[in-house]
Amino acid sequence: MIVKSIRIIAWVVVVLFFAFQSETEAKRNGIVNRTNTNSRSCGECHSANPNPNVVVKITSEKGTFQTTPNEIVKFILTVQSQSGSTAGCNIAVKTQQNGNVSAGRLEPYANSGLILSQRELTHQQPKPITNGTVSFEFLWQAPETPGTYFLQAVALASNNNNREDANDIWNFAPVQAIEVVSPSSVEDCNVDDIFTIPNPYTSNSVVKINYNEKFNKINSITLFLLNSGRFVQISPNLDELVTTLRGLPQGIYFLSYSIEGKTFNRSFVKLD
Repeated sequence: MIVKSIRIIAWVVVVLFFAFQSETEAKRNGIVNRTNTNSRSCGECHSANPNPNVVVKITSEKGTFQTTPNEIVKFILTVQSQSGSTAGCNIAVKTQQNGNVSAGRLEPYANSGLILSQRELTHQQPKPITNGTVSFEFLWQAPETPGTYFLQAVALASNNNNREDANDIWNFAPVQAIEVVSPSSVEDCNVDDIFTIPNPYTSNSVVKINYNEKFNKINSITLFLLNSGRFVQISPNLDELVTTLRGLPQGIYFLSYSIEGKTFNRSFVKLD
């Protein structure tokens, strides 16, 4: 009986050990639902409170946090820490500040080190901090409904000792309001007024550009591949557009361009 009891205890210890290791590894490889500033966030496992020695900032590639319905915008989360070796993060967009309902569609940018989980983004594995800084790039597609949405993020600077301890410090990014507004000043500008791209598109499709007054106001064209984080930016030129389209893989694309601060999108399917 004593030997049997010892074996049972040993098995329990082994099971608990691997359960703990599995949970630790899962958190090391990212965790979500930690962006609300009224929560304990990373303090559940690491240092108890936000630390000002970790500076977390969010910037918009287009230089503004105003967008239009269904527009896809690229953001950059930057983490600064002089003591951390690696960093992780959690990013979310909510319908209310510190709310529970996600808004729009977040996507990892190519090679960003992020993954999508429960409509939020988190690190796939800790990302090395170089010269005191590290960044995570991501995309967000605005919802159809205009309004104010809240971009929230938290980041952890870890000592990378494979243990959750108080030497891992963290902080929130300032909550960033995103205004989704309906186009106004150039509402009469339709994508098909300028670009004719058959949907679905094949390598034999005929693409046309109407070189009109509106076209002359376009600085660049962006093609987004849905669900991949991949995008291609090209000049507004018919030959370049056709060459780029033919070289793209199959998938669902958004063609996006801006005129006088207003962004226009159209989607199409590439079959070959």
